[in-house]
Amino acid sequence: MTRLASRWPWLLLPAGAILGILAARQLRGIGHDWTFVILDTLVGVTLIGAGVFVWNRRPENRCWWLLAVAGFTWFFSTFHVAGSTENLSLSAFALGRWFDFFLAWLLLAFPTGRLQARRDRVLLVAMAVLFAARSLSRLFLHVPPDFSGCDCVENRFLPVTDPQWFDRVESAFAWGFTILAVLALASVAERWIRASRPRRYLSTPALVAGAVMVAALAYDLVVRPRVPAQALSEEEIFYVLCGSRIVVGLAFVVGLLRVRSTRAGVVDLVADLGSAGSPTGLGDLVGRALGDPSVQLLAWSHEREAYLDDRGRAVDPPDRDPTRAVTYIERGGEPVAALTH
Repeated sequence: MTRLASRWPWLLLPAGAILGILAARQLRGIGHDWTFVILDTLVGVTLIGAGVFVWNRRPENRCWWLLAVAGFTWFFSTFHVAGSTENLSLSAFALGRWFDFFLAWLLLAFPTGRLQARRDRVLLVAMAVLFAARSLSRLFLHVPPDFSGCDCVENRFLPVTDPQWFDRVESAFAWGFTILAVLALASVAERWIRASRPRRYLSTPALVAGAVMVAALAYDLVVRPRVPAQALSEEEIFYVLCGSRIVVGLAFVVGLLRVRSTRAGVVDLVADLGSAGSPTGLGDLVGRALGDPSVQLLAWSHEREAYLDDRGRAVDPPDRDPTRAVTYIERGGEPVAALTH
């Protein structure tokens, strides 16, 4: 039962497939062609599939669920179109674009899935407040189009007939989220500039993905509504936006695979040392080689039946700390060391 419970993320694949099929039927039902439908479906499938792939390779890494949730919210946002039930359509309308919130979170938290700096936590909280305000506005300030000209159509929940407040919130959201996304990209870029060469190698895909995502967001939210003559049609713009999010999902997977391959080499090296313990300072060398000063190498002591740090002091089991990921290193089924990061 425990093993089955630990494998539950595999269920995300059939769940995502079912939701994707329903979303595709929804789009086809309102007249979109197959190119539009397939590309829309590909975005959700890529994000969910990338999330499950990351979980399968590195289950302790929190990036996987951010990718998966972004994929599910992408599919769910499709149901705001005509043809959905009233409650489903309103829910999807209110939660529109939340997939971009989770992708921005992923950008800030890469490569561990944990926010590393206070400024990143402030940015994420500001984004969450902005998205929550937009969702509430879409529930309580949005006024459906009035084709009669009598200004008698009200919001579903409140006696609001003037759409100007809703329009103001939408405009504030467009500018606010664009600015916050640019600041998030700047935070990631600043870390990339200060990082060592190995760390840059690991984080470059995330930086590139973030730049693509922010550029697409800025165009969609700020530039496009203010350009009278569109150089691209609505569908062409949609294709560009879909392509940018597919690039984001794939780029994060590439970055995490780089992390895995680099650390795998370190794991093999440490395993080759055998059970003699780690020489003083080896943990610092490993951290510098990985470009991550938070890495700690703990050698296993058979005599003391505990993991030891560089100074020979016994430490608590590495997996006791929920904020750190652990890679256990064995040789011949016997523990050799643990790599925490």
